[in-house]
Amino acid sequence: MFAMWFKGQGILRAFHYFPQEETESNKELYLMDLETEKQLQGTLQEIGTLQESIDSITTTAQQVELEITNKFSAMTAAIEEALKVVIGLIEWERQTLLNQGNCIRAQLEQRCRELREKKLQLEILANKHDSFRFVQESLCFSSSSQVSEVPKLKTDLRSKLARASEAATELSTQVKECLRRAMKRKLKSTEVRGHEKTAELSDVSPQTSQHPPEAKIRKGLRQFPASLDGAVSPPRNISRVGSSKRHCRCLKADF
Repeated sequence: MFAMWFKGQGILRAFHYFPQEETESNKELYLMDLETEKQLQGTLQEIGTLQESIDSITTTAQQVELEITNKFSAMTAAIEEALKVVIGLIEWERQTLLNQGNCIRAQLEQRCRELREKKLQLEILANKHDSFRFVQESLCFSSSSQVSEVPKLKTDLRSKLARASEAATELSTQVKECLRRAMKRKLKSTEVRGHEKTAELSDVSPQTSQHPPEAKIRKGLRQFPASLDGAVSPPRNISRVGSSKRHCRCLKADF
C-alpha cells in the first residue's frame, strides 16, 4: 500500500512539475486519437463497402443460382418432353415395323401354303400323267405287238370279223360272270332275309310256294345269258382295230 501511494505521489509530482510535457503528451494523444478515429472511420467505411459488395455478390449469386436452377429445371423438363416424344416415335416405328413384319410373314405363309398346294397338285397331276402315259404306252405297245404278230397276208375281212367276234364273246362272258356274281350275292342276301321273316313266308299262296324266290332267281339267271348273247353279239362288219380302239377308250375312261 505504501509503495503504491508513493508511486502515485511521484506521478502527481511529475504532472504537477511538468505541465508542458503533459500538454504535448495530450496533444500527441489527441492527434493519435484523431488519426486512430480517422483510420477507424476509413476501416468502417471499407468494411461497409465490403459488406455491400458481399451483399451484392450474395444477391447476385442467389439470382444466378435461381436462374440456373430455373433454366436447369426448364432444360430438364424439355429433355424429358423430348425424351417422351422420341420414345413415342421409337415405339410407333417399332409397332409399325412389327405390324409390317407380321403382315409380310402372314403373306409369306399364305404364299407358302399356296405353293405347297400347287406343288401337291402338280405332283398328283404328274403322277396321273405318268400313269396315263404308262398305260397309253402299254396299250400302244400291246396294240403294236398284236399288230406285228399278225401276218400281213391274213388281214382280210374274215380274220378281222373273227377277232372282233372273239373279243365280243370274251366281253360277254365277263359281263355274264359279273352278273352271276351279283345275282348270287343278291340270292344270299334274300336267303338271309327269308330266314329272318319265316312268319311272313308261311302266309304265301300255294302257287307262289311252288316257285320260291330262289328258283325264280336261278331261272332268271339261266335265261339271262341267252338274252345277253342276243343283245351283246356284235355286228359282222366290225374290225379288230375298232375293237382295240374301243378297248383303249374304255381303259382310258376307267383310268
